[in-house]
Amino acid sequence: MNFEQILAELKAGKHQNIYLLHGDEPYFIDRLVDWMEENLLPEAARAFNQSIFFGKDIDYKTIIDEARQFPLMSDKRVVIVKEAQDMKTLKDMADYAKNRCLIQW
Repeated sequence: MNFEQILAELKAGKHQNIYLLHGDEPYFIDRLVDWMEENLLPEAARAFNQSIFFGKDIDYKTIIDEARQFPLMSDKRVVIVKEAQDMKTLKDMADYAKNRCLIQW
């Protein structure tokens, strides 16, 4: 999928469980992530249901633990890992991601 397709689906409310965004143009990745941060959850729900991490500071177990938490006063949780390529345990996320809907760009 390309930037426009992913953004159109997001705006239409068609959200996948996991997005793996990569490519030669970090500008488009940053725009998608910014949109997700601002629009997937209402502002009031973000404090309890949105977590943002950087890959160098987190491992896959923490991400999975965050994603498995039940949302508080919302229908979903959003976990964003920026610069995931810097995770030391990125490969260990493969089994978790294989069992979920995965969109790659």
